[in-house]
Amino acid sequence: MYSGTDGGVNSPRPIVIADPSNGVTLSYWIRTSQTVNDKYPVVYNRKIGDNQNAMYLGYNGGNNATYINIANNDCEPSDNWAALVTDGEWHHVALVYDPSATGAEGKLYIDNDMKESWNISAGAWDNDEGSINIDGDWDGQIDELLLQNSAITDFSNAYGR
Repeated sequence: MYSGTDGGVNSPRPIVIADPSNGVTLSYWIRTSQTVNDKYPVVYNRKIGDNQNAMYLGYNGGNNATYINIANNDCEPSDNWAALVTDGEWHHVALVYDPSATGAEGKLYIDNDMKESWNISAGAWDNDEGSINIDGDWDGQIDELLLQNSAITDFSNAYGR
């Protein structure tokens, strides 16, 4: 379990999603009460044009804003979802790239509830290599981080706290 007290964590070698046509899921358990400044606790970084970020859920406590991005396609959140995961309790977060949906879709799940779904540009995800990064300036805990080469849409049987 990452405790947020020893600096950031970067994956030691490149991670390649060999066949993104199957989808991609980044999921993890998170516990924090930190709500200040810009925070992106877990980021899957991958070079997409000029943008390095491939998947993240971030927040800015000062602006009371949530930031969500998959494959260089921002979501305009319908609510401040990051506020749900900054209450000091454990929460499961999943970001899903689902190319099998009508057009490609990005999806945000919190505690097995789909909170957002948005269109993603066709072919936005390729098979370039990337890395997992955990913010070193972030105060909280992260557990059971998973990056999977499939679009998972039901987390009820796989996780429990």
